[in-house]
Amino acid sequence: MTELDARRNAVACSTDTVVAGSLSEWTTPTVLSDTGDLSVEYSTTAERQDSDGDGVWAPVDVQVGSARVTSGELAGMLPVTGGVEPMWLNPGGAAGEGLALAVIGAPDERVSMFSSSLALENAGVATSDIATPGRVSYDFGGGVSLVVSINTDGTSVTPVVRLADESALARLTDELLPGGDQAVSPLALEFPLSMSEGLSLHETTVGFEVRDSEGNVTHESGPALMWDSTGEEVWDGVGTDEGVDSLALSRQAPSEVEAQSASANGATGDRLETPASGDRVAAMGVQVEGDTVVVTPDVEMLASADLEWPLHLDPKIGKSTPNEWAMAQSHWPSTVTWKASGTQAVGLCDPGATIECTASNVQRLFWQFGGLRQGSNGPWLGELPGSSILEASFGVYGTHSWDCSTRSIDVYAVEYFENGVSWNNQPGWGRLQDSRLVSHKIECDNRKMVYFDVTDRARSRAGAGQSNLSVGMQAPREDSMSWWKRYQSEKATLTISYDRPPLAPNASQTKIEVGAGEAELGCENYENRVQVRDKTPTLKARATEPDGTNAVSMRFRLEDQDTFSPFWWSGWSSSGSAETWKSRPVPGEVGLKSGKTYRWRVQVKSKDPVTGHVATTAWSDSPLCFFTVDTEYPNPPKVTSSTYPERQVAGGTTTPIELTFAANGSADVVRYEWSVNDQTYSKQPKDVSPGGSVTFSTPVLRAGLNYVAVRSRDDANLVSDSVIYEFYVRFPQKTGHWQFNDAGWAGGGLQAASNSEPSAGAGVLTIGPGVAWVAGSTSDGLWPPSTVPGADPDGRVPDGALVFDQPSDIATTAVPVVSGDRSYTISAFVRADAVPAAGSDATLAAAVSQVPGAVESVSGDIRSSFGLGWAKDADCTEQPAGEDLPCWAFWHARSPSSEDEEVISHTKVPVVVGQWAHVVGIFNAADETVEAWACPMFAEPAVRPSAGETMQMGVDLDGEPVAWEPWNTAGGLRLGSGLEYGEAAWPFTGAIDEVRVYDGHVVDEDTLNRTCRQTQVP
Repeated sequence: MTELDARRNAVACSTDTVVAGSLSEWTTPTVLSDTGDLSVEYSTTAERQDSDGDGVWAPVDVQVGSARVTSGELAGMLPVTGGVEPMWLNPGGAAGEGLALAVIGAPDERVSMFSSSLALENAGVATSDIATPGRVSYDFGGGVSLVVSINTDGTSVTPVVRLADESALARLTDELLPGGDQAVSPLALEFPLSMSEGLSLHETTVGFEVRDSEGNVTHESGPALMWDSTGEEVWDGVGTDEGVDSLALSRQAPSEVEAQSASANGATGDRLETPASGDRVAAMGVQVEGDTVVVTPDVEMLASADLEWPLHLDPKIGKSTPNEWAMAQSHWPSTVTWKASGTQAVGLCDPGATIECTASNVQRLFWQFGGLRQGSNGPWLGELPGSSILEASFGVYGTHSWDCSTRSIDVYAVEYFENGVSWNNQPGWGRLQDSRLVSHKIECDNRKMVYFDVTDRARSRAGAGQSNLSVGMQAPREDSMSWWKRYQSEKATLTISYDRPPLAPNASQTKIEVGAGEAELGCENYENRVQVRDKTPTLKARATEPDGTNAVSMRFRLEDQDTFSPFWWSGWSSSGSAETWKSRPVPGEVGLKSGKTYRWRVQVKSKDPVTGHVATTAWSDSPLCFFTVDTEYPNPPKVTSSTYPERQVAGGTTTPIELTFAANGSADVVRYEWSVNDQTYSKQPKDVSPGGSVTFSTPVLRAGLNYVAVRSRDDANLVSDSVIYEFYVRFPQKTGHWQFNDAGWAGGGLQAASNSEPSAGAGVLTIGPGVAWVAGSTSDGLWPPSTVPGADPDGRVPDGALVFDQPSDIATTAVPVVSGDRSYTISAFVRADAVPAAGSDATLAAAVSQVPGAVESVSGDIRSSFGLGWAKDADCTEQPAGEDLPCWAFWHARSPSSEDEEVISHTKVPVVVGQWAHVVGIFNAADETVEAWACPMFAEPAVRPSAGETMQMGVDLDGEPVAWEPWNTAGGLRLGSGLEYGEAAWPFTGAIDEVRVYDGHVVDEDTLNRTCRQTQVP
C-alpha cells in the first residue's frame, strides 16, 4: 500500500492506516485519519523481519533450529530463524569441528566468527535454552561453558564464556586453552573472523568493527566486557509499596524480596548476555591481529578478593543497526555499557537504602535514533524544514520504581554519540525536552510506556540538516533513591508526526523568463546574481508534492535588496501538478529600475485530495534568488592587433593574427562573440570577467583582405553593435626556387644549383658526388616551354635537371627552407627511372625532403620532417591493368622520433618509369592537415591533376585521436633521399627539376593542369 492509498483508506474508514509499502524492520509509518499527516515510529529494536528474503514481513521471533544445514557452504550449522539478519550457529561436539562459532548476514555482507581458543569439538553438543529460544550453550565440563545468545531482534551474537568458580578458571587456563599453563597470556581468547570480499576488520577504542570498501560500518562489537555475579538480577521487590515502611522492606533478605515479586512475573536481568545491575564490570582488552580478534581479561579483576562467581567474559558482534542505547554509571566511570538487554536503572542506587545496591552508583541512560526518514523510501529528516515536524515523542517502557508515588523523570537533548559512552565520556547535554510524573511498579499495576515530548529536538535536527536524534534520561535528583527508576532500554521508540505540505522549490526549480527565444535564467545567490534585461521579467517555479496531489498553486514575492523589505506579491497561480511550471510576470507598474538589484522567493500551497487539508510552505523555505535589472546595451568592443595593424598589409598566411578584444568602457561585458571573414559570430566565444579583455591568436587562412567581426554581450544578455576590423594578409611568397637552368650545366662541372629567390635566404643547392646533370622536363630541351603562350623565343635557355641513381646521391641546402609549425607548399617536376620490383620492402622514396642538422642526428632517433616522392602501399588505388606500381605522394612526420608513423596523402597518379610528373605537397598548419597533388606531364590525352586524401595530423588511420607535435629541423632541404634513425633513407632513383618552396598554402588545380600540359609555368 502506497502512502496515497493509505491516506484514502484512513479517510474512508476513519482509522489510522499503516503505509505497508514503506515499512522497514525498525520503522512504521502511519497516516493519521484526522489530518492526513504522516506519523512514523522508529523503534530501538526491530518490530518485524524478512530474513528469509521472500518479501513478506513476519514478526520477530528468534529461534535456534535443531536440524543442521545439509548442503552448501553452511553445511552442518544450526539455522537461526525469525530475526532480522540471517544467522547460523555451531552445533558443537564432533559435528562442529572446523565450523564457525556463528555466521551473520547474507553472502555479500557476511561475517563468520570462529572460536580458536575454545575448540567446540571439545565441548558437548549445543544445548538450547527453553526459557530463551535464541540461546545455546556448549559445556566444556568442570564449570566451563560457552553461552551464545542472539539478541531480541536477531541482529547480534554474544558469546559469553561462563566460569562457575575458581576451579573452572583453572581448568580453562591449564587444560582447555592452547599452551595451557605455559602460555604467555593464558586467558587471551582468540576469535578469528572470515568476511565477505570487500569487508575488513578494524580495531576501535572499545572493541572492533567491520567496514565495507567505502568505509561504512557493517558490523560492530560494542565494548568487550567481563563481569561477576555481585549484583542483583531481580529488582521488582526493591523499594516500598505505598503505606509500607521503606527501610523495613529494603532490609529484607534477597530471597524474601524475590519471593514477593516472583508471582508477579517481575522484570529480571539476563546475566548470561549482559551484566546485571550492581555486577562488578571491567572492560577487557581487545586487539585486532590481522583478521583475528584477541580478547584479554582484566588482571586486577581476576585477582580481586571480592570477585563473586560465576564470572562471565564476552566479545559481542552484531550487524550495525540504525538505533542504539547506552548507560553511564558513576561508580564505574570508565565502564562502557552499550545496547544491553534487560532493564537498566536511572538515578541513585544507594546501598544505605537497599542491600541490592552494592555501591553508591548514579546511572543515566541514553538513546540514539539514526537514519530517520519518512518510511523506508521517503525524504530524510535532514532534508525537511523544521516546520514540517508537527510533533515528536520519545517513549520507553518503565518496569520499576522505588514506590508507587509519582515523581518526575527528565529527558534532555544530547549530542550525537558513538559506542564509547561511559560516565567519563557522556555526550554533551542540551536543553531539557520534557519531564513526566510517573512511577512503575508491579504492585501498583503501572508498568507502561512513558512518552516524552521531544518536538523541539526533532525540529532543531531537521533545521540543522541532520537525520539522527539523541536523548538522555536522568533523575531530577541524584542524591535520593526515592527518584530511582528502571527502564527497558531496548524497548524504546521515537515517533515523529510530519506535516505533509509540498516541498518548497529548490534552486534548480526556480527560473526567470526574460523574453521569447531567450534562454531562461536560474536562481543564483547574490555573488552570482543574474542580469535581467527586462523590467517585466516572468518568475516561474515548480515544486515537489510528497502527497501526490495535483492541487498545487504558487505565488511569488519581490524584495528590495537594499532594505530587505518585500514590496510586491503576485496572486496565487491556478492549481495543478506540483511538477508543472507555474509563473507570474512582474507588472510594469511595479517599476523595476535598471541597475538595481532585487531578490525573490516563492511560496507553495497544496490541498490534500483526500482530506481537503490545506498546507502552505513558509516564505523562508524558498531559496533566495537574486537578479539585477540591466536594460543598457554595452558599447561596441575595441579591437586591436599586434601582428596585423588595421587596414595595413602584414604577415602572411603562415603568420597567425593576434587579437585583443576590450570592453570599451562597458563594465558588464562578459563575452565577446566573433567570426572571421563573415558575420556569423560562429567562433568559440571568449568569456571574460565583467568588463575584462582577452588576447589570443588565430590562424590566417587566406591572403589579401580579411576581416574580423566582433560584438560584446553583457551579463544581462544584451548585445552591442558589431565592429568590423579589416586587415590585409601578404600573399604567399616563394622562399626557394631551383630551376636547374644554370649556365654551363650541360658541361657537367657545376657543383651547385642557384636559387632564383636569393632574398629568401635558402641559398644554393650543393650537389653531392655522383649526382649528374641531364636534360630537363621540357619536350624540346629549352625553358620556358615553347607551348607557353607569350614565351620569348630568344629568351629560352637550355633546360637542365639533376639525376640520382645511387642511394648516396644527394643535393642539399645549408639552411631549412620550411617551418614545421607553419603552412608551406613544396612542388617539383620528378621522373622515376626505377621502381621497386614486386615483393620489395621499399615503401617510400623521397625526391625532396628536409632533414635534421648534424647535432640533431647524433641521437640516432631523428628523421626528415616531410617527404615528397612516391609511396607504395594499398592506398595507391588506381593502377594500370596488371600492374602494382607506387603512386605519387606527400608525407609529414608527427614527431622527431623515427618510431612514429608518417601521415601520408596518396594521389591516384601511378608512378610510370620514365614519365615526368608534377607533384605538389601541402602542409596546412591551421587545419593540421597534409595533402598531395600530382599530374602526369605530356600525357595524351591530357590528365587533370589528382588530389590525394586530405589527412589529419591528429587522427590515426582508424579515426582515433592521436598526439602529435609541430616541429622544425635545423638542417636543410635535401634532394635524392630522406633521413630516418639518423641515416639515409627512402632513396629516390630518377630526375628532379623545377623545385619550388612557398611559405603558405598555395594550390590551384587549373594552374597545375596547365603546368602539366606545359602551357604555363608554375
